[in-house]
Amino acid sequence: MKQNVWRTYVLPFIGGILLLYGARMAGGCTSGHMMSGMMQGSVSGYAFAASVFVVAIPTALIVTRLRQRKESL
Repeated sequence: MKQNVWRTYVLPFIGGILLLYGARMAGGCTSGHMMSGMMQGSVSGYAFAASVFVVAIPTALIVTRLRQRKESL
């Protein structure tokens, strides 16, 4: 049980802190901007996250359909 708690909660938490810290040190990359901005309550972070998902979901659906069509040929 103790190892599950460690793997499930502690390691991802530490990884998230390191990821956010690295993104802030580097001036922020796209995913760092989204995560750091949202953690700080920045409006631009939320706007960017919404934009990413608005574009990413239809793109993933289109790519999946194209792959399925290619496999059926």
